[in-house]
Amino acid sequence: VEQGGCISEVAQDTVQGDSVPNSGVLDITPLEICQGSPITLDVLGSFGTLSYESSPDASLYATFTPSSGTYIPTDSAYYRVLASNGVCISDTSNVLFVAANKNPEVGLITGGPQTICVGTEVNFAVADTYGKVQWQKQNTAGPFVDMPGETTTMVSDFPDSTTAYRVSVSTPLCPVIYATPVSVQVDQLSIAGEIVANNTDICRGDNSLLDLENNLGDSILWEFADMTQVYNLEASNTTSFSYPIAD
Repeated sequence: VEQGGCISEVAQDTVQGDSVPNSGVLDITPLEICQGSPITLDVLGSFGTLSYESSPDASLYATFTPSSGTYIPTDSAYYRVLASNGVCISDTSNVLFVAANKNPEVGLITGGPQTICVGTEVNFAVADTYGKVQWQKQNTAGPFVDMPGETTTMVSDFPDSTTAYRVSVSTPLCPVIYATPVSVQVDQLSIAGEIVANNTDICRGDNSLLDLENNLGDSILWEFADMTQVYNLEASNTTSFSYPIAD
């Protein structure tokens, strides 16, 4: 600016031009996890200050801060990155969805009966489950094995020996959990067997020695009968019995 014969001055101002931010490409591994497992976030080719955001439905996003590039989701969510630099408009990255599978849950097994005779049906139910249900059973000395087709919360069975039952519950990528087993005691059918007389030709009043063979059962009760009724004898729980024959 020049005024008359005075020395002129030049007015100056500086305008800073901020570079346009670039959010780059967001990469997340893995894209499916069990709830409580970490994910790794990486941004490729970005420029500017980055902020990480997540949303349960890809509409309203909230900011979060990864720790050393990792993050532990509590639920399934959509993820993106925003890059900013000065007064320039922020740049938004690609959006990725991470599926966080809920951990399986299982309650108690109820039902029965828990002591049966062979050939009797047992019925059990399990409560408070979340995930894929699979009933399993175990014979006396063997491992638990899956019961084919038994994938609901109820099961029926006809065990032929003492058997334990349990439920496994699973969800994708999460550890399998098991219900507390219940055991069914199976009693076999009683078999009376055959009585063998060791001395069939005796004098009146002598003892007759009788043996019981091929029997099955927890208790034995010897009986004899005359023409009018059946009498219980004194002896029990023995496969050999000696008794005086009066008539």
